[in-house]
Amino acid sequence: MTESYNPKLKLSANFTVREVFDSQIALTRGIDNIPSSEVDYLTVCDKAAALVAHVLQPIRDHWGPVIIDSWYRCMTLNAAVGGVPTSAHLTGEAADCLFTDNLQAVYEWIAAGGLPFDQAIAERRWRKDHWARWIHLAHKRDNSNRRHALISLDGGNYLPFTPERLDRFMLDS
Repeated sequence: MTESYNPKLKLSANFTVREVFDSQIALTRGIDNIPSSEVDYLTVCDKAAALVAHVLQPIRDHWGPVIIDSWYRCMTLNAAVGGVPTSAHLTGEAADCLFTDNLQAVYEWIAAGGLPFDQAIAERRWRKDHWARWIHLAHKRDNSNRRHALISLDGGNYLPFTPERLDRFMLDS
Protein backbone atom coordinates (compact mmCIF):
# COMPACT_ATOMS: atom_id res chain seq x y z
CA MET A 1 0.00 0.00 0.00
CA THR A 2 1.30 3.45 -0.89
CA GLU A 3 2.01 5.94 1.90
CA SER A 4 -0.26 8.52 0.22
CA TYR A 5 -3.42 6.46 0.75
CA ASN A 6 -5.92 8.62 2.62
CA PRO A 7 -9.36 6.98 2.65
CA LYS A 8 -11.03 10.19 3.86
CA LEU A 9 -9.73 12.31 0.97
CA LYS A 10 -12.70 13.77 -0.88
CA LEU A 11 -12.93 13.48 -4.65
CA SER A 12 -16.09 15.61 -4.55
CA ALA A 13 -18.78 16.63 -2.08
CA ASN A 14 -20.09 13.06 -1.98
CA PHE A 15 -17.29 10.69 -2.99
CA THR A 16 -14.08 9.69 -1.19
CA VAL A 17 -10.94 7.77 -2.06
CA ARG A 18 -12.13 4.95 0.22
CA GLU A 19 -14.93 4.17 -2.25
CA VAL A 20 -12.41 3.83 -5.09
CA PHE A 21 -10.38 1.10 -3.39
CA ASP A 22 -12.80 -0.61 -0.97
CA SER A 23 -13.87 -4.08 -2.01
CA GLN A 24 -15.72 -6.64 0.07
CA ILE A 25 -14.40 -9.43 -2.13
CA ALA A 26 -10.79 -8.20 -1.75
CA LEU A 27 -11.26 -8.02 2.01
CA THR A 28 -12.78 -11.51 2.20
CA ARG A 29 -10.01 -13.01 0.05
CA GLY A 30 -7.12 -11.10 1.61
CA ILE A 31 -6.31 -9.13 -1.56
CA ASP A 32 -4.58 -5.76 -1.16
CA ASN A 33 -6.52 -3.61 -3.64
CA ILE A 34 -4.44 -0.44 -3.21
CA PRO A 35 -1.56 0.08 -5.66
CA SER A 36 1.85 -0.17 -3.98
CA SER A 37 3.46 2.24 -6.44
CA GLU A 38 2.93 5.93 -5.66
CA VAL A 39 2.68 6.73 -9.39
CA ASP A 40 0.08 4.00 -10.00
CA TYR A 41 -1.93 5.11 -6.96
CA LEU A 42 -1.98 8.76 -8.04
CA THR A 43 -2.86 7.80 -11.62
CA VAL A 44 -5.83 5.73 -10.44
CA CYS A 45 -6.97 8.57 -8.15
CA ASP A 46 -6.69 11.06 -11.03
CA LYS A 47 -8.79 8.87 -13.35
CA ALA A 48 -11.31 8.15 -10.58
CA ALA A 49 -11.63 11.90 -9.92
CA ALA A 50 -12.47 12.45 -13.60
CA LEU A 51 -15.18 9.76 -13.42
CA VAL A 52 -16.60 11.48 -10.35
CA ALA A 53 -16.51 15.00 -11.82
CA HIS A 54 -18.01 14.14 -15.19
CA VAL A 55 -20.37 11.25 -14.45
CA LEU A 56 -20.91 10.12 -10.85
CA GLN A 57 -21.36 13.48 -9.10
CA PRO A 58 -23.82 14.79 -11.74
CA ILE A 59 -25.85 11.59 -11.30
CA ARG A 60 -25.67 11.98 -7.51
CA ASP A 61 -26.79 15.62 -7.77
CA HIS A 62 -29.84 14.62 -9.81
CA TRP A 63 -30.85 11.24 -8.31
CA GLY A 64 -29.43 11.13 -4.80
CA PRO A 65 -27.11 8.48 -3.36
CA VAL A 66 -24.93 6.41 -5.69
CA ILE A 67 -23.77 3.23 -3.97
CA ILE A 68 -20.43 1.96 -5.27
CA ASP A 69 -20.32 -1.83 -5.49
CA SER A 70 -17.00 -2.11 -7.35
CA TRP A 71 -14.63 0.59 -8.59
CA TYR A 72 -10.86 0.12 -8.91
CA ARG A 73 -9.67 -3.48 -9.14
CA CYS A 74 -6.06 -4.61 -9.00
CA MET A 75 -5.24 -7.42 -11.45
CA THR A 76 -5.62 -10.08 -8.76
CA LEU A 77 -9.07 -8.84 -7.73
CA ASN A 78 -10.16 -8.39 -11.34
CA ALA A 79 -9.26 -12.02 -12.06
CA ALA A 80 -11.00 -13.17 -8.87
CA VAL A 81 -14.30 -11.58 -9.93
CA GLY A 82 -14.05 -12.79 -13.53
CA GLY A 83 -13.29 -9.36 -15.01
CA VAL A 84 -11.90 -9.06 -18.51
CA PRO A 85 -8.17 -8.25 -18.88
CA THR A 86 -9.01 -4.90 -20.54
CA SER A 87 -11.49 -3.80 -17.87
CA ALA A 88 -11.66 -0.07 -17.15
CA HIS A 89 -11.88 -1.08 -13.47
CA LEU A 90 -8.12 -1.81 -13.67
CA THR A 91 -7.40 1.91 -14.16
CA GLY A 92 -10.10 3.40 -11.91
CA GLU A 93 -12.07 4.60 -14.93
CA ALA A 94 -15.14 2.44 -14.21
CA ALA A 95 -17.46 1.83 -11.28
CA ASP A 96 -20.38 -0.54 -10.79
CA CYS A 97 -23.16 1.41 -9.12
CA LEU A 98 -26.37 0.69 -7.26
CA PHE A 99 -29.12 3.25 -6.75
CA THR A 100 -31.77 3.80 -4.12
CA ASP A 101 -34.09 5.18 -6.80
CA ASN A 102 -35.70 3.31 -9.69
CA LEU A 103 -32.78 1.75 -11.60
CA GLN A 104 -34.70 1.84 -14.87
CA ALA A 105 -35.44 5.57 -14.59
CA VAL A 106 -31.83 6.33 -13.59
CA TYR A 107 -30.46 4.35 -16.54
CA GLU A 108 -32.83 5.97 -19.04
CA TRP A 109 -31.79 9.40 -17.74
CA ILE A 110 -28.09 8.54 -18.08
CA ALA A 111 -28.48 7.05 -21.58
CA ALA A 112 -30.57 9.96 -22.88
CA GLY A 113 -28.64 12.75 -21.19
CA GLY A 114 -25.46 14.52 -22.16
CA LEU A 115 -23.03 13.03 -19.64
CA PRO A 116 -19.64 12.25 -21.23
CA PHE A 117 -19.53 8.54 -20.37
CA ASP A 118 -17.55 5.94 -22.25
CA GLN A 119 -19.86 3.11 -21.20
CA ALA A 120 -23.17 2.96 -19.37
CA ILE A 121 -24.10 -0.69 -19.09
CA ALA A 122 -27.22 -1.92 -17.32
CA GLU A 123 -25.95 -5.28 -16.05
CA ARG A 124 -27.75 -8.25 -14.57
CA ARG A 125 -26.41 -11.49 -13.09
CA TRP A 126 -28.12 -14.40 -11.34
CA ARG A 127 -26.97 -14.61 -7.70
CA LYS A 128 -28.09 -17.86 -6.04
CA ASP A 129 -31.79 -16.93 -5.74
CA HIS A 130 -32.27 -13.51 -7.35
CA TRP A 131 -31.19 -11.19 -10.15
CA ALA A 132 -28.56 -8.67 -9.07
CA ARG A 133 -28.76 -5.47 -11.11
CA TRP A 134 -26.38 -2.51 -11.34
CA ILE A 135 -25.12 0.10 -13.76
CA HIS A 136 -21.50 -0.05 -14.91
CA LEU A 137 -20.33 3.51 -15.59
CA ALA A 138 -17.03 4.37 -17.27
CA HIS A 139 -15.37 7.62 -18.26
CA LYS A 140 -12.02 8.08 -20.01
CA ARG A 141 -9.99 10.95 -18.63
CA ASP A 142 -8.55 11.61 -22.10
CA ASN A 143 -12.15 12.40 -23.21
CA SER A 144 -12.25 9.71 -25.91
CA ASN A 145 -15.65 8.74 -24.51
CA ARG A 146 -17.86 6.77 -26.90
CA ARG A 147 -21.19 7.09 -25.06
CA HIS A 148 -21.91 3.38 -25.45
CA ALA A 149 -25.27 2.73 -23.79
CA LEU A 150 -25.57 -1.04 -23.48
CA ILE A 151 -27.58 -3.71 -21.72
CA SER A 152 -26.25 -7.08 -20.56
CA LEU A 153 -29.06 -9.51 -19.87
CA ASP A 154 -27.01 -12.60 -19.09
CA GLY A 155 -23.48 -11.57 -18.21
CA GLY A 156 -21.80 -11.83 -21.54
CA ASN A 157 -23.89 -10.48 -24.37
CA TYR A 158 -23.87 -6.71 -24.65
CA LEU A 159 -26.73 -5.25 -26.66
CA PRO A 160 -27.35 -1.62 -27.60
CA PHE A 161 -29.80 0.13 -25.29
CA THR A 162 -33.43 0.21 -26.37
CA PRO A 163 -36.42 0.90 -24.08
CA GLU A 164 -37.76 -2.59 -24.91
CA ARG A 165 -34.53 -4.29 -23.86
CA LEU A 166 -34.45 -2.27 -20.66
CA ASP A 167 -38.04 -3.32 -19.92
CA ARG A 168 -37.01 -6.98 -20.34
CA PHE A 169 -33.95 -6.37 -18.15
CA MET A 170 -36.21 -5.08 -15.38
CA LEU A 171 -39.08 -7.56 -15.74
CA ASP A 172 -37.23 -10.84 -15.31
CA SER A 173 -37.19 -11.10 -11.52
